[in-house]
Amino acid sequence: MRCCTSRGRASLRAALSAHLDRLFEREQAYLHLRSFVVMRQLGANFAWLSTHLRWRFTQCVEIPPRIAAAAT
Repeated sequence: MRCCTSRGRASLRAALSAHLDRLFEREQAYLHLRSFVVMRQLGANFAWLSTHLRWRFTQCVEIPPRIAAAAT
């Protein structure tokens, strides 16, 4: 697993700052739409994770109880 370096964090911080500046320069309707899309994608990601963990369980892959409980 790759570890984030201080240079990487600084780069991410600068990119995020620029992205947020551009986001807030647009009209409010765009911000509302973007917020909805982001939350919808996060929900889809959690649903996919739950499905994937259930599939892994059927393949007899041991899943730590804490993770399995969070997926239900």
